[in-house]
Amino acid sequence: MRSRTITPTRVGLTIIGAVALVATGVLTGVAYTTHAVPTGLQPAVDASVFPVSATAFDDARPVKLSVTRGPKIALTAPVDGRVTRFACSPGASITSGTSPLALDGAPVIALATSTPLWRDLAIGDKGDDVTALQQELARLGYTAAVTGKVDRATLRAFTRLRESVGEKVEPSAQGSIGGVLWLPAVTTGIESCPVAAGSTVTAGDDVATVPGALLNVSIIDLPLDLVDGARVLTVDGTSVPFVPSTATADPATLSALDGLPSLGVQEEGDEPVNAKLVLSSPIQVSVVPPSAVFGSAEQSCVMSAGRPTKVQVVGSELGQSFVLVDGPAPQDVDVTPPEDAACG
Repeated sequence: MRSRTITPTRVGLTIIGAVALVATGVLTGVAYTTHAVPTGLQPAVDASVFPVSATAFDDARPVKLSVTRGPKIALTAPVDGRVTRFACSPGASITSGTSPLALDGAPVIALATSTPLWRDLAIGDKGDDVTALQQELARLGYTAAVTGKVDRATLRAFTRLRESVGEKVEPSAQGSIGGVLWLPAVTTGIESCPVAAGSTVTAGDDVATVPGALLNVSIIDLPLDLVDGARVLTVDGTSVPFVPSTATADPATLSALDGLPSLGVQEEGDEPVNAKLVLSSPIQVSVVPPSAVFGSAEQSCVMSAGRPTKVQVVGSELGQSFVLVDGPAPQDVDVTPPEDAACG
């Protein structure tokens, strides 16, 4: 009898191929997962220590200010005339070098000088009023040497300033102060406006009332735990160097703060002025969990590698303590130091 050769059918080949693929997949899966360690067998993470990081710290403190001003000041019309324009409203401000007022159609320029201008000026005149005018001209960007003596450059600068607001200055009136409204500060807040467009005024009549000169700004209840370092005070978005412990602010600081809306006249019963006191240059501090700090208010420590390190706590935020380390900062600290740990 002849033997018969059995040839695999297409179906059989398909089944065999599928079995092979499944086997391959299983083997591949086994090979792939042999490197994964079950969660229960993974090494435990040491949660008893915390890695120390560094961050910039400006020791920002909200503070309240006490403001002292001199008596209110009346701004007066420099000449007779009818008010044809007056940009005056309580709560607004007037800035030196601008023209808020026009009399008989002629613009009047507001000018802040440490000594009010009280006379028309001619070449050769000397005095504090001349020095004050030259200083303000220079501040406003007009070429005028501060010599205390009127020269041609002073008169030219004064004329250019007045012409910048639309005044027509005749050569014979270069030193006239008839078109000047004196201001006590570069920017002056307005309290009241007794006249308006259409009013008729005589030279010397009050046209506006403004706060008196800023005499002092001091901090109420100064924080006792401020980090050492130079500081700036920020009020109404304006920042100036400020020494917190001084009883009287220096003239440059008062000049920079004068005219700010929050520092207007303080009436009895008014809330103190809000401000912020920060370090001029932020310092680098170490960040640790609050639970890592132990010791006393006089001396605090953190524990690292079984040894205490002295620190000064300077602030905290969102579950973090900011500390200054006495010496090199440790890489990590114990989250919960031993109860008997000594801060020595």
